[in-house]
Parts: sequence; C-alpha cells; structure tokens
Amino acid sequence: MVKVGDKYGYIDKTGKIISERFDEAYSFSEGLGRVKSGYKYGYVDKNGKTVIEPRFDYAHGFSEGLALVGEVYVRDVGYRMVYIDKTGKIVRWKE
Repeated sequence: MVKVGDKYGYIDKTGKIISERFDEAYSFSEGLGRVKSGYKYGYVDKNGKTVIEPRFDYAHGFSEGLALVGEVYVRDVGYRMVYIDKTGKIVRWKE
C-alpha cells in the first residue's frame, strides 16, 4: 500500500503506483484488496480495477472464497453481517 497526499492505493512490483484514490487501503487476500471510499468498503483487483463497488459499512478480507461484511448498521443492534463471494453476491447470513 502507498499513500499519495491524503489518498491510499497500491504499488506494483515495478514501483508503479496503482489506484491512489481511496480513503483507506488494506492488504490483498485471495487476489482482492479491501478499500474504503468515503464511509463504504469495497474490493479491487491487483490492477486497481474495482471488482466490488464500495457499498458495505464494514468489511473483512477474503478467506476460502468468502468475505464477512456488514451490510447495514442498526442502532443498538450492530451490523447485519453477511458473507459475500468474490463477485459481491451475498451467499449466506452470519449465524
């Protein structure tokens, strides 16, 4: 990850800066990087292309093909947590 001004992005193996447009950027897991734009999280590929639009209130990295994300924050209850696949499709609710 790299910070350029007040934005974060990634740097490739050649030193080229990729996608320095995010408010936060995190390590890649299973080929996707978790990013925050405004108040929402999404995911990008290693070329900096948005794979899953930032639309989640909370997000974890991918593991075994799934990521745990908070879709909606409900006061006094917390996040409604769901698992998504690498296309952003909800595959199951967190039990």
